[in-house]
Formats: sequence, structure tokens, C-alpha cells
Amino acid sequence: MSATDDTASPTSTPPPPPPPPPPPPMDAASSGSVSDQVSDFDRGTLSHTETVVTSGLTGKHVTNPTPVFHREREAHGLLGRGKGWAFPTCVTTSTEPTRIDQGNKMLAHEFLDTPEVLRAKLEVVAQLIKSSEFCVAYCGAGLSKSSGIPDYATNPGNTIAKSSRTTNNPLNAPPTYAHLVLTKLQQNGLVKECLQQNHDGLPQKAGFPQQYVNEIHGAWYDPSNPVVQFTGHLRNDLFEWMLRTEGKADLVLCLGTSLSGMNADRVPTNVAKRYSHHKFGKGTVIINLQQTHLDESASVRVWAKLDDAFRLLAEIMGLGPIEPPAVTCPEGDVYDVPYDSTGSHDESMRLRLNLREDSVLTIANRGAINYGKVGKVTGKTPDGDYLIAFNNLRPFVLGRWWINTALAGGVDVLPVINQPAVCWKHGIDRAPEMPPPPRPIEGPLRIVQSHTVAADGVTHQWHISIGENAAHVVRQAIWKMPPWVGGQDQVKQTEPPFGVKLSTKGTAKFVVKVELLLKTPFMGFTMEASHQINYEGGEGAASVATEVPWSEATKPEEFLL
Repeated sequence: MSATDDTASPTSTPPPPPPPPPPPPMDAASSGSVSDQVSDFDRGTLSHTETVVTSGLTGKHVTNPTPVFHREREAHGLLGRGKGWAFPTCVTTSTEPTRIDQGNKMLAHEFLDTPEVLRAKLEVVAQLIKSSEFCVAYCGAGLSKSSGIPDYATNPGNTIAKSSRTTNNPLNAPPTYAHLVLTKLQQNGLVKECLQQNHDGLPQKAGFPQQYVNEIHGAWYDPSNPVVQFTGHLRNDLFEWMLRTEGKADLVLCLGTSLSGMNADRVPTNVAKRYSHHKFGKGTVIINLQQTHLDESASVRVWAKLDDAFRLLAEIMGLGPIEPPAVTCPEGDVYDVPYDSTGSHDESMRLRLNLREDSVLTIANRGAINYGKVGKVTGKTPDGDYLIAFNNLRPFVLGRWWINTALAGGVDVLPVINQPAVCWKHGIDRAPEMPPPPRPIEGPLRIVQSHTVAADGVTHQWHISIGENAAHVVRQAIWKMPPWVGGQDQVKQTEPPFGVKLSTKGTAKFVVKVELLLKTPFMGFTMEASHQINYEGGEGAASVATEVPWSEATKPEEFLL
């Protein structure tokens, strides 16, 4: 069998049927001169605003009713022809399309290479990565599945890609082993960029630098890059970055994506085409369990769970120990970064980025759909990411890795800046003085009662509040009491001393409860406490107090997106 033979391997079964008719042209860039196809896009035909490309790139022209391979090319990719490799085994079958919502009618069958073929394929992939000049990882939802984040294409009832992790909140998801290996490849200069379909921040949690991650479809950890809906608009600067990546990339690692026609699919598609049509670059490697429309154009087609494939790839490439990093940022919540007053990178300037609680921020990137929106820092997640509320909506999250990115001047424009901006000329002007940080707590939380008796000798008036030693760390107090006291059963206070006034007749005893939302140093934590009304302490201010230890503070169950 010759190196270019595209017939079945010796281990395959019955003779193949006639090949199906060719699909329609792939996209507008498929015609033109060789030089046009090497850069491979005609800017006049591009859409900056469509996330979904309704063209022949989708699988609606291809169906796969029978989970059987007939050609080496579709089973192994272009570089697998003539190797004699066994065809992958179908491990689950499905009657459901992979992404019917995007017109992809390919059924969600799942396949695995044999261990011997998997190792042989990844040895080829390792050589491609080592010889590549500009390798890009194209990350789909399947890459994050083992972290506990569900994807769209997998049939949850019939899949081998089930995660041992579960999470009610995807913000709590850790990076996968594959993310950690990608980071190691980036640190070794072998992967240059990550083109990220996902919103989950897992590459950055694994240590992949933010400035090399193009979150083209939006991000949970970047307030200036809200998640883009399927028919939404891509941010212009990220779209232009994607086109530059497409022009520079000579190898794309296509990981866990169904390639169902998203705009960003043009990158692996056109890099594959440059190699398959013109032998330019290294082409595209696809690692996935399910079939895609691009399989026959891939340089190498690998059928495996991603963590398994990357564990073996790390061994083959001798990457050494793969350890989860500690992604942290300097303490203090106030940073002087090399940016000007608009949030644009400028090494001659210094901009103060104040992320202390209650600091006012505005979206700085002019290309953002929410440019100019004003919000306030409301706390931190348990991992140290900043929560920022805009217009009383659920908080946006600024990933903690953005701090080191900003300190290094890693991006052209910051996601957020303070309003008003504090900026000065570096090395010439003196940095402005900062107000002192919040003072520490002295002693336990104190619920303070003051009590007076009216002239009639029957009416008792009460003032219940938070002691001065702790009022500066409380954001909000919700007082709860019997409905016959003061005419209402719940009172919310947002300003110190967070007090509530009550009035009773006679000496009936009752309990006042309070729920507190805290800030520094218990950002995002809550406390619940009770105070028994006491007639024994006499009249006057602060006559009786209930003390509650700070160990009673608890984390909220989830930080919702």
C-alpha cells in the first residue's frame, strides 16, 4: 500500500461502498490564487458580527447513519494513510445529531483508537508540534467536560465522556489535565495562543497567560467581554486578532469541538485547507470522540478522551511533572499598572487600579458592547476573583490572573478602570497617596441594644444596631423580628450603624434575628445571629450587647453567574 493510498487498512472489514458525492464548496475563501489561499481569507466577505456561519462549513450536508469507517483518511487524517493503522472502534452509538441547533446533523457516535494506534498518532502529533513555528490550540466545550462543566454536543445518557466531578456552579470548576499540559506546552514555547470557544477561564486557571487567550465567544472572568449568543456580535478587536492568528498559524490543535459552523471554525478549517491543498504549514490535528465535517482534511485525526490523549502526549514529549499551578496575584487590592487614563497600555504612564470593596469601576474597552458601564466592587470569590456589580445586576467576575497581566502590561486595553481614573507620568510625577486600608476588626461582632421607657411607663422603645468595632465590615443587615413588633417582620439596612428602632407595650420578651452580608476581610461571607431583648440592663445607650464570634461567618453556597 502506497503512502498516498486512501483505501481501507488491512484490519478493516468488508469492501467499501462507492464514496458519497462531494459536499458543496467549504466557504468563500476556497477559490482564488495560491497566495490568496495561504492567507486564506478575503476580507470583503468576512462578517465581524455573526457567531454562527450558515455555510457549507456546517454538517447539514453530511450524515453518518452507520458508525463505520470506509477510508483511512476519515479515520486517521492525511498523515495516517498507508500506515496500516486499525480503524477506531465505535464505543457508543446515538440517534441524536451532534448540534442540531447549528444545523449539524452528524450523529453523536463516539469512537476510540486502540492504545497502539493512539500512541502512534500522538508520536506524529508530537513531531508536528515540535516542528511548528506557530501552533494554536482551538478549544471547544469537550476540553472542559472532565472539569464538571457540561457541553452541548455530548449525549449525557450515552457517552464515555462522563466526568467524575460535578459542580452546581461552573465558576468553581478546576482546569482539566489537558489544560495543564497545554500550559506546559505554552511555557516551553510550543503553543503560542489559545483560541477559546469556551467562557470558563480554565486555560487561565491552568496558568496559560491571559494575553495569549482569545476568548472570542465571551468570558465569565472578563467584565468587558460578555458571553456572545449564537446569533450575537463578536467583539471587533477579538475578531481582528482571530484573523491575524489564522494568517500566522501553521498548526492548529482542534480540541473537543464539533466544528458545527461557528465563525471561529474558520481557523482550523483554513489552516487544514492550506496544508491539504497546498502543503503549506502542518495543518490541523483533531482530537475528539465524535466525527466532524473536517476529519478527512485533518493532518492527524485522533479518537480519544482529551485528558487521556494529553497524558500520553506529555509522556511522549517528555514534558516532566504536570502540576496544577497556584494562580494568585499580589495582595492589597490596589495596583499601579503601566496604562494611561483610558486604560490603554503605555509604559510611560502609571494608572492606579483600585479593586478594594466599594471602588467604582467602568468598562474601559471601547470595543465592548457594554463600554462605559459603571459598577462597583462588591467583594471576592473564595478563590480571590473580584466581584463587580453593574446596575444592580448579578456580579460580573474579574479573574485574579488579570492583575499580573495588568502589572506586566500584557494586554492593549484593560477590561476595567476606576472612575475617576488616577494616573501620572511614570518616573516624573509622584504617585498619589492612597487612603488607608480598612481598619481591622477588634473583638467579636457585637449586637448592641439601647432601651428607654416612655413617659406612660408602659411603652418600651428599643434601638438595635451593630457595634462600632464591626460596622465597617458589614455591607447589609436584615433584621427579623415577630410581626407584632413595630408593624413589620423584616427591615433591611445598608448604612452604619445598621440600626432598627422598635416599640413594644409591656415587658413581653422576644428575639431579634439578623442576617449580615459582610465585606473586608470576610468578602462575600454571611453571618446569622440572634439577640434576646433584655430588660435587665436598665436604660441608656449600649446597655446590653450580644457577642458573636467571627468563626460563625460562612461562605455562601454558590457564586452565581
